[in-house]
Amino acid sequence: MVERTRALKIKRVTLNTLILAVTATISGMVSLTYGISVFGYVMLCAFLSNNFSGFVCFFSVLGYLLSGNFKNAVFYTISCISITFLSRFKDKLSNKWKIVCCGVLLLTEILRCYTGGFLYYYFFIIALEIIITYFLTDYYGIFVNYLCTKKMRKTLSKKELASVVIVLFVSLSVLSDYTFAYGIKPIGIVSVYIIFCVAVLYDCSVSAAAGTLLGFLTSISNSNLLYTMGSYALSGFFAGIGKTNKK
Repeated sequence: MVERTRALKIKRVTLNTLILAVTATISGMVSLTYGISVFGYVMLCAFLSNNFSGFVCFFSVLGYLLSGNFKNAVFYTISCISITFLSRFKDKLSNKWKIVCCGVLLLTEILRCYTGGFLYYYFFIIALEIIITYFLTDYYGIFVNYLCTKKMRKTLSKKELASVVIVLFVSLSVLSDYTFAYGIKPIGIVSVYIIFCVAVLYDCSVSAAAGTLLGFLTSISNSNLLYTMGSYALSGFFAGIGKTNKK
């Protein structure tokens, strides 16, 4: 279980709160393989689990509306509105909050599949979305807590680093279709930069784990998944070793 820190109440608009709003909107726009677009909902669950106002539902819904998939936007919006209403009873459901979030998503996804003609592979998609919601809600919550601090800390714990990497790459996946000259992708450039930063801050085991995570996120819709994951993991590992040897 991922540990959480206590979130601070936001009294005025700052750069951090603007980053949170933009991240929530972009998360709603993200669509991975087979149309998995649950990340805006996950971001909303993280907000609500940290006692944010129900108004934050607006950002996730806006992201879904901007995604261009009207049908998905309708049903994910139903999920967002439903979980925002249930957040009023969160104190009574504190130990079961993630289960409630997954339950709301399960019901709306079954409804979406039923109205669109049910296929067997929908079971797999629904199961993936439930797993993503259950496990990523904690990491998104840590990301929210980190940005809610009064002063941005220069050092991050390993869990905070993992949460930042996950949220950053999920958000950047909206740029996965963009390519510069010679086949260079912006998400690849950012991933290499993050691996170098992690290697400077932490040892080779952490940088290798970060590389594995980045490789998985960047190639989740690619047939060369294992090859890319291995390449990123080795890059992080050797970058960490290089820093250690330098010492």
